[in-house]
Amino acid sequence: MFVLIFIVPIVFSAEAFTIQGELTQDNLCPTATGLYTFVVTNTGKDVAEYSISLSGSAENFAVAAPTGFILQPGKTKTIYNYITPKSTTVPGMYNLIISVSSGSIVKNV
Repeated sequence: MFVLIFIVPIVFSAEAFTIQGELTQDNLCPTATGLYTFVVTNTGKDVAEYSISLSGSAENFAVAAPTGFILQPGKTKTIYNYITPKSTTVPGMYNLIISVSSGSIVKNV
């Protein structure tokens, strides 16, 4: 038995949005807060609603603000990500995935 996987490219009239920001690897001490920003730009031709969600091993000590917003075409919004490891956080490598979605399009940073 074998499985066939077909990857069908889906073409959108234009990419609905872009995400710009600096990807970093940073050292944070427990209870210290790091602030990281990303900018979402509506590159489509229509007003769009966006949702922000977090995942990854650092998700439990991270917060994104805002978690949702609406943008006019050509407009931008800054997303603030606050990361504060708990005092009980074990030293190690943690990752944070920031997902921005609008309609059926999802982009991860």
